[in-house]
Amino acid sequence: MSDKKEKQTEKNPGLIKIQIKWLFFVAILIAIIILVFVFWNYGFKALTGKVSESEARLKLINFFEEQIPGNNITILSSSKTGNFYEFVVDMEGEQFPLYITSDGEFLITGMIPLNQSEG
Repeated sequence: MSDKKEKQTEKNPGLIKIQIKWLFFVAILIAIIILVFVFWNYGFKALTGKVSESEARLKLINFFEEQIPGNNITILSSSKTGNFYEFVVDMEGEQFPLYITSDGEFLITGMIPLNQSEG
């Protein structure tokens, strides 16, 4: 009878290790699935809180299409300025800068720089 107990205790530790390995594997697999889901639905912004310049451009165009239907807005140039995207736009012959925050949540019509360069 003692031989059976020794054989069972020898088998059980190996069986437990296999179960832990599978549990670890399943946990990693679930984490990967969650990350893929997050990237699929929210993209890079989910981790950084920032949108790309092209996404900001699209948000600006969509905003004007919703707010002023039939407008004739043209984006002349764009650049990254600090935590903002700066877009120089032409609307009905007037050119002016517009700014969108890097998270793509806010449109700012004008900014005043606090650090004036001496010239």
